[in-house]
Amino acid sequence: MEKILSGIIIITCIFNAIALETVKGHVFIDVNKNGVYDLDDTGLQGVLVSNGVDVVETNENGRFKLKRVGHMPVFLIKPSGYQVTKSKDGQPLFYEEMTSKNNDELQFGLFKKEEDDKLKIALLGDTQPHNVDEVYYVLRSGIDELKREVYDFSITLGDVVSDNPVILPLIKQVIAASGRASYFTFGNHDLNWEKLYTDGLENWDKDWINAVGPTYYAMAWGKTNILNINNINVKLKANNEYGYDYYMKNNQMLFIKNYLSHLDKNELLIITSHCKPDQIVNDQEFYNLFKGFSKVLFTFGHHHRTENYKITKEQGWPNEIPAHFICAGAICGGHWRGEEDIFGIPSALMTDGSPKGYVFLDIAEGSYKLTYKASGMPDEKQMHIYTPDYLFYDTNFKPLDPTPNNSFYVNIYLGSEETKVEYRIDGGKWFPMQKVNEPDPYLKKIMMRQKLGVYPTEGSRKLKREYDNMTKSSHLWKVSCPSNLTYGVHELEVRFTDAYIKNSSEKHSFIYITPEMKEVNKKMNSHYKKWVSNE
Repeated sequence: MEKILSGIIIITCIFNAIALETVKGHVFIDVNKNGVYDLDDTGLQGVLVSNGVDVVETNENGRFKLKRVGHMPVFLIKPSGYQVTKSKDGQPLFYEEMTSKNNDELQFGLFKKEEDDKLKIALLGDTQPHNVDEVYYVLRSGIDELKREVYDFSITLGDVVSDNPVILPLIKQVIAASGRASYFTFGNHDLNWEKLYTDGLENWDKDWINAVGPTYYAMAWGKTNILNINNINVKLKANNEYGYDYYMKNNQMLFIKNYLSHLDKNELLIITSHCKPDQIVNDQEFYNLFKGFSKVLFTFGHHHRTENYKITKEQGWPNEIPAHFICAGAICGGHWRGEEDIFGIPSALMTDGSPKGYVFLDIAEGSYKLTYKASGMPDEKQMHIYTPDYLFYDTNFKPLDPTPNNSFYVNIYLGSEETKVEYRIDGGKWFPMQKVNEPDPYLKKIMMRQKLGVYPTEGSRKLKREYDNMTKSSHLWKVSCPSNLTYGVHELEVRFTDAYIKNSSEKHSFIYITPEMKEVNKKMNSHYKKWVSNE
């Protein structure tokens, strides 16, 4: 009898171990949208579900079976024509964490919603609050604006917080306050680095999963497929300190390969990540997964600037049609630093001179347009124009004009090599502007003032030291001021066209000072100084 009981116990243990290694689930049409399978609900066939490696389709009853892969959540790949059942705060319930309690069948609810070929996504670069004060900045300078916009959902492109995952639930609530579904990308500042030294690498992503979900996943909207990847590889370095590099791990590469095998290669594929995909160590291996895909757009954050460029077959892309890369800037701009406005929000100019903000991606019939939304500025604001200012009365600022050669500049926030930029003065003939590789002149002036100690004012934080070695903007155009202008006010008008970004124009008035008037103003300046000294 003891042998029989021992045998039963062993068989039971083996069965339980196998059960713990397997996950079963059910995808169903959630008629009342409560996230629970009810009598009126029916299973849905052909929906993709993944464990982070394998990708399976649900059977005729909507059921699926997968192996467990560590603590990687099991997630639903939202199919076209359906929406995922949402939580009370309106967020999609598309994943289940893997715990010892996952012996019961997983349930994923969907409900029908017509999706045409039009889609609008808000791409939110690094929100990156260090503390609750900076969460307030996110709310006021980003989310309050998004409430007034019409779009389908947002994707936050990593560094959702700044080495402080304890506030992940709060920032998730703040972004949910926009009233739209929100999806998240993992960034290098989205974990607790100190915790790694006590818990090790095994659970490096646990805080993120508990608060936000899987570190990579996918979904479909209409005829657009969206793949969210994690290219931040957390590791123990040779000096026994924890750090990271840009690398795609094997499990994720297998998932991407399996997922892509289910897609139509002629449909638009959008890939979101935190850092530039062309910076990852195994970039060629990663690129090769997309062989045969005709329309691929990569969007990312991390770099606190905006960029718009393409990678061709000669540069390693496996297809004749180049891949398009967009760096969407940052909600936090220059790390929530710089002069504060009247509402206490830092100006936080980015390293390329662009204002803090985010990008709207408008998709229609397989094509797309990108629009930069500068925080606190009108939707039409797609650039800023710089003309020299002649400051006679304050000798501290007189040498601060960084363009003594009287050049005009325009910074087009999402400009690229393909952007055609033209200017005219006082409504005259249009002329082309020259693309240059220089720092933005406004940022240059701010940094010169910061070195003099007159920017920012007390109570605001200085821009970071990295700004001392100013980034050369990849979207700056320049032209010399004509020498035949008359003394007085003139109008510089700039326009640009581009196949992928919102075309725009802007007018900028400036005062032209002739050499003769400079001498006159010198005398006026001396009179002014005497007048000030007599007060």
